[in-house]
Formats: sequence, structure tokens, C-alpha cells
Amino acid sequence: MTKLYDGQITDLLRNNPLQYSPEVEALAYAVRAEKQRIMDEAVQTLTMSMVETLPENILDVLAVELRTPAYDETYPIETKRALIKGTPSFYAHLGTPWAVNWVIRTIFGNGHITDWYQYGGKAHHFRVSALNDGTFETLEGLTAFLRIVASIKRLSSWLDGITVDTEMGEQPIRIGGLMAIQTKMPLPEITQITMFGASVEMGTHMALTPRVAVPEIPDEITLETTSRVGLHMAVTTTIRLPEIP
Repeated sequence: MTKLYDGQITDLLRNNPLQYSPEVEALAYAVRAEKQRIMDEAVQTLTMSMVETLPENILDVLAVELRTPAYDETYPIETKRALIKGTPSFYAHLGTPWAVNWVIRTIFGNGHITDWYQYGGKAHHFRVSALNDGTFETLEGLTAFLRIVASIKRLSSWLDGITVDTEMGEQPIRIGGLMAIQTKMPLPEITQITMFGASVEMGTHMALTPRVAVPEIPDEITLETTSRVGLHMAVTTTIRLPEIP
């Protein structure tokens, strides 16, 4: 089947001697070339259906013609396309919370307004809530956001404030505690010399038996041990010592 874009006069002259006439073939060629040029130009007039394929410089001109709200030449091209495609719907809802919400979400990817009666404010006032994506970390970003909101809100509406939510993500939380228990016990006086045996493993087995002079031990002694079970916990325990000869 011959498409309209590629068809020419000679296709209509099947089994006709004129089909192969040089004059007819030249005329058919010229008519087809002009027809294709007109069809290519006609496609460019389908602006709204061609937004996804239009070059960026044409998008900027189209935004001026359509009076696209909050449009800026510095926006990414995908944001420009979304604003231009939604321009008719914006003007259909102009002056409503939907229009403001649509512009904020299209440019910043998130956010919405809260009317005064939803938070007990004054009549004709509203608030804006948005997720912090880096826009509000600089004065320039905050100024641009306020400028956009001011350009699309009703003149009779007043902005009370902006609520910025920050996602912390998954972060480990560590909670520690300290518990100490102390007990005192009386001990007898120890003044004798006592032998202790010990063994050390260092590649080979070595036994040591040092003589240690035991100093005088006071009447009370406190022993502390530390253990880790999830938390850090210090516990002081009491050990009864046998009588040392």
C-alpha cells in the first residue's frame, strides 16, 4: 500500500502509457517534493501533540505564547515540557489550590498547600509543605520558591509559612546505660608471704612460681567486673575470701 506522504501522480496511472512519459515523471516528482514539504510544515503546527519532540528553543518560544505559569529558561527540559503540557489545565483551574499544587509538584517534584481552615489560621491564608530536596538549603532556592508561589496564588491569599520535611533515612540508633552495684565485706589482716602459681602459653609451655609479698589488706575490699550484653554494664561483686595461713 502506498502512503500519502510517499505517493505521486504516476501511482494513479497504472497500465497507462503516460506513466512512463518523461514529462509526467518530472511533474510527479516535483509535486511529491512540494507535498512532502507542506506535510512536514503541517506537523509542526500540532504544538501540544509535539511537545515531547520539540527542541528546547522552540519550547521557550511556545511557553511565551501560551503564557506558561512559573516558566524559567533555566529549568531542565523535562520540567519545561511538563509545564507547557499542563498549561491549559492550569488556566482551567486558575485561582484554586489545585493550580498551586500542580505548579509546585511539577517544578519541585513534591509539595502541597494547606488552607487556613485546616490548621486554624486566618481566613484567606495558607501554608506550603514540601520535602527538602536541596531547594531550601540556599537563599537563592528559597527566594525562587517564594517567587513562584507568589506568581500563581490568588492576590487575596496570603502565605503564612513554609514547612520543610527532611527524610533521615534508615539510621542506627544506639542507646547505652550504666549500672553499678557495690557491696562491702570485712576481711582479716593478711601479712604473710604467699606463693602463687601461674602458667603462660607462648609457643611453648612455661610455668612460673613467683614469690609475692602480700601487703596488709584493709578491713574492706571492693571488686569490680565489667561485662557487655547489648549495653555497657558494670557490676561490682563481693567474693568471700578464705582464711589465708
